[in-house]
Amino acid sequence: SRLLRPGARPVLEGSRVLRGEQWAARLLQRLPNDGRLQQWMLTDVKLLKEDQTSQVGLLEVDGECCYLKHYRGRTRLQSMLYRQGRGRPTRAFDGAAALWQAGVAVPRPLCCLSVPGGAVLLAEGIADARDLQDLAVENGLGAVDKHMLSAVASLLGCLHGAGYAHGDCKWSNLLCAGGHWYLVDLDSVSPCREGSPKQARDIARFTLNAEEMALSRQHFEHFLDTYVEATEWTRETLLSAVSPFLEKFRRRHRVRYGVRGHRLI
Repeated sequence: SRLLRPGARPVLEGSRVLRGEQWAARLLQRLPNDGRLQQWMLTDVKLLKEDQTSQVGLLEVDGECCYLKHYRGRTRLQSMLYRQGRGRPTRAFDGAAALWQAGVAVPRPLCCLSVPGGAVLLAEGIADARDLQDLAVENGLGAVDKHMLSAVASLLGCLHGAGYAHGDCKWSNLLCAGGHWYLVDLDSVSPCREGSPKQARDIARFTLNAEEMALSRQHFEHFLDTYVEATEWTRETLLSAVSPFLEKFRRRHRVRYGVRGHRLI
């Protein structure tokens, strides 16, 4: 109750602020106090994505466009961990906060709350953004030009140069709006030394998407050249470090989806 403004309506019972008290107070004024977040996300939020474990959408909070992710606890234990400030929601907030402070282009994290049966994460919203995979699928691979790949390579170089790895560096986690690129889905971010295997794994995951989308070798070589220029890697050591991870990803995706695209490394 100490978070409420005078005259404000009751907040969601059973909620707990985990990060970002000021923005949490604003968000609590928008959340349904009956606890039916899943239905509320469908009716009051511009839903972008939904799966068995989460819902993602855009929500206006005090006149600002915000990104909202509702994590649904799959088990009682997971819900309890969320309430204790453990698990993916707080990892995503803390990862975004660390990258924001390091000057890496990510949406600014605003708050994180535990809620009945799960948790919610609020971050800066990026209106009219499209991820790299959607751009390639909907507009054709020709839409992924060298300028775009240079920007993405520079962003990954900035991330790695700051001493972090993303942990799930697929095309759908690279977001573009107004010519600017951002990294999203940050619950697997981890600190590491520059040139570490974790960073090679990031490039391997990016490369897997490039292969499955049948990106041209010329464009992929341009991406590699730009990335190497932005980091301490040499081309030879990078390819040597990336190859084992890439082969593991290829095997896993062949089982799930069959053979797609062509090899670039």
